[in-house]
Parts: sequence; C-alpha cells; structure tokens
Amino acid sequence: MPVVLPAGPPPAPGDGSGLPPALGFVGDVHGDTAALSGVLGRGGALGVTEWVLLGDLEYRPDDAASRSFLDGLPAIARDHGARLRFVRGNHDDASRLDELAQAADGTVEASPALELLPDGHVFELAGLRFLAAGGASTPAAFRPHDWSAAEVLGEAALGRCYAAAPVDVVLAHDCPLEVPLRRRNTSWRPGNAHRERLSGLARALRPRWWISGHYHERVSALIDVGGEHPCRVEVLNRSGSGDQQFVVVTLDALRRSGDDPALRPRRRRSRATVVTVGAARGSRRDAPGGGRPPPASPR
Repeated sequence: MPVVLPAGPPPAPGDGSGLPPALGFVGDVHGDTAALSGVLGRGGALGVTEWVLLGDLEYRPDDAASRSFLDGLPAIARDHGARLRFVRGNHDDASRLDELAQAADGTVEASPALELLPDGHVFELAGLRFLAAGGASTPAAFRPHDWSAAEVLGEAALGRCYAAAPVDVVLAHDCPLEVPLRRRNTSWRPGNAHRERLSGLARALRPRWWISGHYHERVSALIDVGGEHPCRVEVLNRSGSGDQQFVVVTLDALRRSGDDPALRPRRRRSRATVVTVGAARGSRRDAPGGGRPPPASPR
C-alpha cells in the first residue's frame, strides 16, 4: 500500500481553486516505462495528477533506449491524466539538458509531456515555495556509459539555491549527510562531500520538507536544521520497489511541521531519527516516523 501523508486518501478536489489536492513524488525511474505507469495508476486512484520525478530517468536523447522511454511518456501521461515534472539525477545527461531553452516560468520542456525543473528553480503552489536541486555523485563502480560527468550540483546552481530562501519544500535527487542511510550506501567520499554541501543548504534554508531519491532505498527521517521544527526527509526507492518508489503528500501536509503526529506513515517498521545537521556523527535521537526496508545498491 502506498504511503499517503497524512494517512488516508487525499481530499477530493472541488473547492473551485483549481489546485491539486495532493502531489505525488517518484524515486528513480531508470527508464522503466511499465513501473512508472504502475506508479501513476496507483497514485491516480488516489486522485493524484501532479507528479515530480526525483531524477535518474535516464534522460539521454542520444541513446536509443532512452529515446524509446521518452517517446512513450506522452501516452503514459495521457492515460493517467498526469502532469510530469522532474529534477535531474546523476544519470540524466546534464549537458543535453543545459542546451534546452527555458520557458517564461523557468521550466524546460525536456521532451513532450516532460518538464525539467532546473537546478535552483523555484515554483509556488498554494502559498508554498518549492526548490529544485538536482544532481548527486556516482560511485566509480556504478559509472556505465550513461553516467553524466556534470553530475553534482555546481557552484552556480548552488548559489541560486541559496538565493531562493525562504523555501518550504526541497525537491532533490540527493539528500543531506545526516539522513540515516545504510552504511554500504554512504562510503563514497565524493558522494559524502556532495551531501555535506546539501547539509549546508538545509541549514540555510530550513525547509519543512526534503524529498529525494538516488539511494535505491526507502527512508523517512527528521533532521534538525536549526529551525523551530525539524525537516521531514522522504527518500524514495527506485523502479521495481513497488509502493516504496513513491509518496503522496497533501498540500495541507506540506504546510505542516514534519514532526506533526498526523504525518506518521501508515506503515512503519521502525522509528525515524532526528539528527542535528552539522552535528558530530552519532548525535541523533529517536522520534516518531517511518521505517526503511532493505534497499538495492545505489547508482
């Protein structure tokens, strides 16, 4: 069963505002058309039509398999009545994305039925400010032909992210260093350096929410970013992980503090942790929240 925050079906639209009742967020797709269609179908049954894909679509227009995936997106979006936006991952071709022209609202049409939210892009919805911050570092063992050399969040983009304050929700591919991932996923030093930069960004922005992918595991955690309330972090799994790949969050939930008891996931295997960003390793305390099942290896 998919995680819905708060628990239960999203409220039905009909207030005349034209706003979606909830947003859907999806972890690494890796070109898996069938898995993406399945996610959109399960979310669509909950009334979700607005989706953000959190990187690693395998956006590589020069590759035949990637082109086939991209060519199939309009039909998938149409079948599920879905709007698809995404932040870039380390397995999306950053150089090709940089060649595309931005629309007046700052988004980029990456392909029919697919909009890119460029690094540092901010959009507002129902009074909430969302920031896109893509990129991550890839372990050398996972650098196949589809790896993008311009994979991490660059200095210019990082500067745009800092300038975006205030921000309520960060939509990213990677997550701050303090998020408790499995040890085998955190031993890559360049990856930790990138996550440390994101920790600094989290301290500066103090968002309520941080939603990301990349690590091919499912984590729900709270991190102390120095604000009045902790930041709620949802790390989503990859295609093939079923309901672990996506989360549905109502706009009302996104306005709340991440430690609101009403936001506890319906399915939990353990307690989440509150970890102080920038604190010494091991400085953490238990708090109500979601569990994390065993992952696949990251890419």
